[in-house]
Formats: sequence, C-alpha cells, structure tokens
Amino acid sequence: NNRILKALVENAGLQRKFEDHRVHWGENRDILQGIFNNFRESETYERYMNSGSDSLKEDKQLLKIFYAEFITQNETLHQLYEDISMHWADDLDAAQMFVVKTFKSFQDVEGAVYSKLSKEMPEDVQNASQLPDGYDLATAKIIVDLYKDEDDADFGEKLLRYTVSDNKENEELISSKTRNWDTDRIAAVDILLMKMAIAELTHFDQIPVKVTLNEYIDLSKEYSTPKSGQFINGILDKLVAQLKEEKKIVKVGRGLM
Repeated sequence: NNRILKALVENAGLQRKFEDHRVHWGENRDILQGIFNNFRESETYERYMNSGSDSLKEDKQLLKIFYAEFITQNETLHQLYEDISMHWADDLDAAQMFVVKTFKSFQDVEGAVYSKLSKEMPEDVQNASQLPDGYDLATAKIIVDLYKDEDDADFGEKLLRYTVSDNKENEELISSKTRNWDTDRIAAVDILLMKMAIAELTHFDQIPVKVTLNEYIDLSKEYSTPKSGQFINGILDKLVAQLKEEKKIVKVGRGLM
C-alpha cells in the first residue's frame, strides 16, 4: 500500500508516457521480479513492513533506498540498458535526479497525497483548502519536465536549427583554421561540437562567449578524445577573434563579451 507507488501506477499521464515511448518490459519482466525478490528479503523491506506506523515519509524513504541500492547499482539492469542503447549512460545522472525529484514532490495533505509538480510553481500545501480545485492525483501532473521552462526548450530547438542551417558556412570557417591538420584525423564529434559552438556564439546574444567556450570544451572532454578539449579551445579562440572582428559575434548586456 505504498502511496507513492500507487500514485505512479494509477496516474494517467505517466501511463500515457509509457505508451508513447513504448516502455514495456515484456520478456525482461524476470529481471524486475528478481530485483523485487532481493528487495523483499532485505532488512529495509522487513523494517518497513513491521514498523507498525504508516506514513508518506516512510513510503518515500523506502523508495529512495530501493532505488539507490537495488536499481541504480544493478549490473543486470545496466547490461540491459546497454543492449538497448550504447548511449544509455549519457542521461543517467539526469534520469536519476528526475526520479529522486519525483519522489520528493509527494506531500501528505490531511491524509491526501499531493504532488508539488502538479503546479507551475511547486510549493508546499499546508491544508486541503489549498489544493487546486477538483484535484485528482490520478489525472494530475506528477512528472518532472524534461526542460526547465519554455525558454530552455526553445534554446535547444533553435540551436539545432542554426547548427544545421549554418552547417556549410561553419564547416568552411573551421577548415580555414585547421589547414595544418589532417582532416581525416580530426574526430567527427569535435567538428560537430565546434559547429554547435559557432552557432551558439553567433545567434544567442545573451550567452557570454566564455560560457559557450567552456561548455563545448567540457563536452569534448566528455564525448570525444582526451586531447579534444585543448584542440577545440585553440580553434575556437581563433574563430572568436575573427568573428568578433567581422561583427558576427555581438553580445548585449554588460560583461557578456
């Protein structure tokens, strides 16, 4: 009778997400069953079942421990994720943060369960009178948004569009600064990251140049070769100087250059 599990299972929006993204365990249900069997034999589960008390706080604590000790560290699950997508680990930190944030969002309001994610401005509700009119957890929003806000989502879409539309022009810019390099030996990821960086530098006038440079240098260290950060830094420094001189990098606001 864990309140949070019940809310997740019965929530129409979450179940719709499962269908939209085709999240079905199918033949891998035995993996989940094995995880649950191990959990059921744990001291944590035994204490929870025999505590004699019944509170949302305990429900939360149980799920946090279950997720931390039986899900995130399960090598069989990791291998399954790897089989589905070799890039699964790229989003792991964000996914884990979303799970924990979802657990934390649930609040007991005079015996009713409420999710702070149901409101545009998440906040605690002190009593039932503060609940939204006709509040129903089964139909309420209980899912963490992928983007922080509309501006965040808009940025991602525009960056992709500018990177694609300016592809040829930016490729020529990069080539002009890498003539002493064997282009076949430059990692494709490095080329892509530099194209994205140029698009961000030239189209987003409120993002400081230094922020953009640091971001793409960090991305290169994460997704490319050990020396990519140094390489990208050198090329982008030259391109920034040229683009500033050509007035193609124009920032607004104090300190943004």
